[in-house]
Parts: sequence; structure tokens; C-alpha cells
Amino acid sequence: MYALESKTNGFWYNLKRDSGVPDSQAQAVQAQYESWPYPRVPLLMQVRREDVWQLNWEWMQHNARHPITTQRPRIWITGCGTFQPYVIALANPHADIIATDISSRSLELAKRRCRFYGLKNVSFAQVDLTAPETFPEGPFDWIENYGVLMCLPD
Repeated sequence: MYALESKTNGFWYNLKRDSGVPDSQAQAVQAQYESWPYPRVPLLMQVRREDVWQLNWEWMQHNARHPITTQRPRIWITGCGTFQPYVIALANPHADIIATDISSRSLELAKRRCRFYGLKNVSFAQVDLTAPETFPEGPFDWIENYGVLMCLPD
């Protein structure tokens, strides 16, 4: 684990190693999200399908003036957290979606939300984005990677 050492301007945190510290950045990120799954959204908070049209694969393809080459796109959500699989599955009911995260706790909460709302086009897997051998098999039509890159080493 890491302990907070100091705070500067409310933004930067200097982290100091404690005993039992994870050795890699991936382990530190995993420990953080196992302890504090993100985002913390109540299970009963619901989104209407009409409100997620910007996340629809066909809409994005059309607006990018890219020809739609498949009727059942494959979408990989990296670092999916607890909520993103629900929203992307809602926006893309005809897609095959694989949601991955380094945190098993976040994945369990995401699975619970998708089951609760009857979304069956999402599968889940624990993946370490610093270890390509853990990646799901491609190819993918869309790889969603929102809010993940800052957690990866340079």
C-alpha cells in the first residue's frame, strides 16, 4: 500500500511506500481500485438509452464518414470500472462487448449492474494492460480507453 505523504495545491499527491507495498505500478493501481472501486454509482441509478446516443458505434461511424462494415461490432472496454459496461451496452445493444479491468471488485460490480438491467451482450475479464498476454483476442471495431492511460507506465 501507499501512504499519503503530502498534498500540493490540492492536486498532486506524493506517495510514500509502506511495508507490504506492491512492487509495480500495475499492482498499486489494482490495490487502489480493489479498495475503492470507481465510479461509486448506486445500482438503482439508471440511464435512458436515448441519453447515450453519442456512445453508439453506428452513430460514431456515420459521423466519421466511415462505412459500417459489420452489423455486430466487437467493442473492448479497457479499464471499464463499475459503470461503463452498462452505459456502452445500453447504447450498443447489437454489439459484442468485452469489458476488462485490473480490479476484480470493479468487474464484479459492473457485472452485477449489467445483470440487474438485463444486458446480456457484455462479457467480463480481468486484464492487466501492462501485460499484453492478458489481453482479449481481437480484432475489435472499437477499443474504448477512457480514463485509463494515466494509470499506465510511460
